[in-house]
Amino acid sequence: SSGHLRIIDRAKDVGQTGNGNMFAPKYVENKLKFFPNILETVVFGNGKPYCTAFVNIDLTAVGNWAERNNIAYASYQELAGHPEVLATIQSHVEEVNASVAQDAMLSDCQVHRFVVLHKQLDADDGELTRTQKVRRRIIEEKFSDIINA
Repeated sequence: SSGHLRIIDRAKDVGQTGNGNMFAPKYVENKLKFFPNILETVVFGNGKPYCTAFVNIDLTAVGNWAERNNIAYASYQELAGHPEVLATIQSHVEEVNASVAQDAMLSDCQVHRFVVLHKQLDADDGELTRTQKVRRRIIEEKFSDIINA
């Protein structure tokens, strides 16, 4: 260690992967949200053998891309499920995984599966706070069948 203090995540969100290594979801989420076409992401992996990410695309950024490429869509759901959108998100996940793999302490936080959600996370559905912060526990309960699939 270089003697520098490293802030990785909030203590209440840090956990362990299934094989006992550090799990820091925010670290990976922030790397994914760096891409302009990813609006929100929630990474799960505490106590699990691998990490899963839920992704919300940014409707404005991805919508603009679709327009420039003459890709018609009628809804968020339709755009989120488009094969080219999924391929783009896949490439972002792979890029983040390559970066995370370089970090010995966090290499277990690589995303092995991701799901582009068919709807945006919403405060009205209890998935976000009124200030648009992710409510991880509620999302985990609500979508546990997908996380554990």
